Amino acid sequence: MLSGSVWGTGWRRGELVAQTVRVDGADGQADVVIVADVRSGRLVRALELPWSDSTSHTRCGVGGCPVKGWLGDDAVLIHSVIYRSDGSERSRLLAWNIRTGAPTRVADLPERTVVSVADITR
Repeated sequence: MLSGSVWGTGWRRGELVAQTVRVDGADGQADVVIVADVRSGRLVRALELPWSDSTSHTRCGVGGCPVKGWLGDDAVLIHSVIYRSDGSERSRLLAWNIRTGAPTRVADLPERTVVSVADITR
């Protein structure tokens, strides 16, 4: 059984909207970035970002992995923060190509970075 809640701001680009949803499932918690068609409500693509994939760090759990906007018409910008057990963190800006499903690292960011992105067109 899955349960979840919306996390952060949804970002619209044309007829698509990207949003992060926090999900609790049998295998633990995750942030799932979804892209849906605004007219039909049809799910176009989903990307799961597990909160934890090891005992040494968690990803997304404290600040979430929110959508920060779009990079052109086919890539969603996501702010991913990995929190390590020693208290340090690694922050990244990712571009997730919704056509291929492939996430790509755009930039490594300093600790405790706040990301604000304007509408970007390639």
